[in-house]
Amino acid sequence: MMEPSLSPSAWPELPYGAWADTCTTNTGAYCQARARLPLTTTSPLARQVGELVAGGAPARWHWQGRRVRLVDGTTLRLADTP
Repeated sequence: MMEPSLSPSAWPELPYGAWADTCTTNTGAYCQARARLPLTTTSPLARQVGELVAGGAPARWHWQGRRVRLVDGTTLRLADTP
């Protein structure tokens, strides 16, 4: 199976501000679509993103010569408001 490419050359060319009219705080459709993605797709994609980010981190970001890894699983639940 071929892993997805995150190479900038694979990204579509979009005019500046092309997404401005599509931004919304309604995330229902996003959450539903994300739930339909198989783990066999999202797991390699997450790993590739992590490798790209880690590979681009300058040495000065290291702590005592070690790479630092943080995971934040913060969640917040609020009551619906009109």
